[in-house]
Amino acid sequence: MFHFHKGETAGSIEWNPLGFQFIEGWSFPNVNEVTSWNFRHGCLENSQLKEWLQQAGDFSVPDYPLSEEPNGGIRLLICNYTLFERASLGMSHEEYSLVEAMLGLHPATLSALEVSGGMFSRYSRPTGHQGDQISIILKAPQKYEIANYMLSLTHDTTSQWTTALLAGEDIIDLFPSMDDYRSKLPFRSQVPGRTIRTSLAQSPEMWNNPLTLPCILLTDHLKRLQQHCAGPLTQQVMVIEEHLGVTTVGRRNQVPRFRAPTNRRLQSRNADVLNLGIPVDRSQTHFLTVSINSKLTSILFTRRSPKWNYEASQFLLNIINESPREWCGQHLRYNQIRELIEHNICLAKSIEDHVLCLQSRMELQLDVLYSFVAQSDNRLNARLAASTGRDSTSMKILAFITTIFLPGTFIATLFSMDMFDWKSAPSDGSSAVSSQFWIYWATAVPLTAVTLGGWALWWNFEKHREIDQLVCEYSAYTRLKERGLCGQGILPDFYGSIEKIDPDQCRPHLNGFLEDELRPSAILLVYVSNMQKIDITTYTEDRAATLIQTLRNIHEARVYHGDPYPRTMMVQPETGRVLWIDFDRAQTFPTSPVTDRQHGWMEDDTIMTVDLLDRLGQDMKTGKLDQEYSYYYFGAP
Repeated sequence: MFHFHKGETAGSIEWNPLGFQFIEGWSFPNVNEVTSWNFRHGCLENSQLKEWLQQAGDFSVPDYPLSEEPNGGIRLLICNYTLFERASLGMSHEEYSLVEAMLGLHPATLSALEVSGGMFSRYSRPTGHQGDQISIILKAPQKYEIANYMLSLTHDTTSQWTTALLAGEDIIDLFPSMDDYRSKLPFRSQVPGRTIRTSLAQSPEMWNNPLTLPCILLTDHLKRLQQHCAGPLTQQVMVIEEHLGVTTVGRRNQVPRFRAPTNRRLQSRNADVLNLGIPVDRSQTHFLTVSINSKLTSILFTRRSPKWNYEASQFLLNIINESPREWCGQHLRYNQIRELIEHNICLAKSIEDHVLCLQSRMELQLDVLYSFVAQSDNRLNARLAASTGRDSTSMKILAFITTIFLPGTFIATLFSMDMFDWKSAPSDGSSAVSSQFWIYWATAVPLTAVTLGGWALWWNFEKHREIDQLVCEYSAYTRLKERGLCGQGILPDFYGSIEKIDPDQCRPHLNGFLEDELRPSAILLVYVSNMQKIDITTYTEDRAATLIQTLRNIHEARVYHGDPYPRTMMVQPETGRVLWIDFDRAQTFPTSPVTDRQHGWMEDDTIMTVDLLDRLGQDMKTGKLDQEYSYYYFGAP
């Protein structure tokens, strides 16, 4: 069946002959060491490929000093391979056809080269003799920092020979004579061709086992993955955490661990970005947002690698459990392979958990960054509010002065009064003041008094309408707790307030308030995990009915919420619990009967909530935010 798409796959691959590396091992009974007649390796020119495949000329079977014949072995061909915009293989199409035929590779080999997410498969073909040919294909996920290679092998259960093709990115060991120097390099800096050759040379008794090469490949992949995750990936995450300055666990309580080499990757044109523990300015947020999102994306790509290694190891373990006795070989050897695979499974699961932890840490840093931005906006709004307050005071003074003179000006203009008669002769003893001047005062003074009295009544009413957010929220929660609503689960439980907090004593959590003129205050509420605002994914009719009834209970406690929007109606999906939050715009009325005006406010509160939830119910049925759109993005329909 794989032949149907083989031509199409071959046409999409870029054929780029670059040379080969080969490894060969002949397995003999009771021979457990590497010699010149049972193990050889080296590099191949493209012109030498056919000769090597046919074991002719310089690549003929070496003379061995034993009377026994080989009981199997390994023939491994290694070539370069990349997968970016399209797969590129380090040989010509004709050479690949020859390799596939001579090594007995499965037809699915070619299609595996185009898989970027990783895969593994097994195939069995009868040979016409007593045994079968077992084919195994492993393709690691595409991640150049770790590894990008594909192994396709075929094992003949009769002859116990394994023939294989290993294709990978920068995989060929071009300078095997430099082993002494390369052995001192970190494992992840060594080319896979060398590490695989070294592993084979250390286990000659396993050369006739079909799972030897897959186990070596998975172990090599796991080591590179472990060093990448525990090294550069973790260090870069910690550097980002240090830049934001809100994570001080472990050794970072003493000194920052990672400096110059890793910090170079996070250098910004703005040197202020590297100030640790200082509130993030808006000029820094773009750089940090790019850094965190880039690293989070890298972690998400890395997540595939331990998952693939874990599943591929389970796949090999299943092969051992399901393999027939005819090609299992010696029981002891399979026990050794089983132990190695089980160890790799545990290690891969541990690395996967570590990567998930790094992902959670980056998501937390992103939330912290957004919190810093919100705090910066809040500080700006607070400064604007203070400036507006000062301007408002000046305007009130001007308005008061204008109010004093406005009635008199109005009366004088209305009656067109002449208050002074400058044309009268001073000799006749008459006064320059008009004889009707008293009418002006008799009218203007009472009217001015009435105007100022009306203004005073309005000002007194406004003073009793609370606008301080802390006072609004504290008063509302205090009243609701007294009425027992906080203990019913429909509101967060309330524990009191803290005033005039010193942000310097609460570093780094209150770094955003260090530059404020006034000290912050706060209320204490119970923490409710995984709260989500109500939307089409969390809406149910029962939850909507509970929210409406809860709002009515709040109104009965003489509290007007004043902010009935989706952001204040929360749902805890796993329990179905619904809550009202954010009473920073609430008005707490006296316990005496409410006035018609206050009753109208609460009625508007209820009408708006019912309308919002009705629209949300309609959108939930269609699965599209349509009717409710304006509540989420414009504040009201």
